[in-house]
Amino acid sequence: MIGNPPWDKVELLEKEWFSSRRPEIANAKTAAKRKQAIRKLEEADPTLFKLYRHELRSTDGVRHFARDSGRFPYGSVGRVNTFGLFAEIAFGTISDRGRTGILLPTGLAVDDSYKEFFQHLVDGNRLISLFDFENRKQLFPNVQGNVTFACFTIGENIDGEIAMAAQLDDPSQLADPERRYSLSKHDIKRINPNTRTCPIFRRARDAQLVRHFYACHPVICTESNPPANPYDLRWRQGLFNLTSDSGAFRTLE
Repeated sequence: MIGNPPWDKVELLEKEWFSSRRPEIANAKTAAKRKQAIRKLEEADPTLFKLYRHELRSTDGVRHFARDSGRFPYGSVGRVNTFGLFAEIAFGTISDRGRTGILLPTGLAVDDSYKEFFQHLVDGNRLISLFDFENRKQLFPNVQGNVTFACFTIGENIDGEIAMAAQLDDPSQLADPERRYSLSKHDIKRINPNTRTCPIFRRARDAQLVRHFYACHPVICTESNPPANPYDLRWRQGLFNLTSDSGAFRTLE
């Protein structure tokens, strides 16, 4: 299964929706004035107002279904985006021996909102490769240059090593051994034990060094149960706090 699904927030954006229908509403100076103009449509243009309410209800229905139906336990977190829903459909549709190659925002691997989805793929040995790109060279001409996306390959990962490359701007760079590296689920858990999101490295050498560092030394603090604090660090709001440390302060006199 191969695809490049839409990346759209499941919400009705008033400025975009009214831009071609009622530009004066879309171009309102403030959101409050825009909402006031929309309410006036009920009398001024009841047909358009009814269409707007229908679209609003439809969008809310999709978002409600995605979050509350149980169909998308991983892809519907935070502000629901269609790419998360399509990713979960692709993952759930292939057989145990099938594969899917899918273009998605890199956020699926690095954002806190999708960390449980990423953990699910990694812990189940279902993530085969992840190649991260930046759109600086306009690989997608109609997409902004600062947008990042990744080629995810999902299926049965027999040896458990995930092939990776990051911050690429041209597919030809995938042939460069200095840009490609691999991480296991144990590496990811060791490097990012709290978030379990994907660590990103520009060079293979960087990945090797970080993997070595974390194998030798524990992280500062883990959010395990119970929490681990191997360096016995204590957290404070500043070196001295005027409230909690008031007894340590003296006036000039």
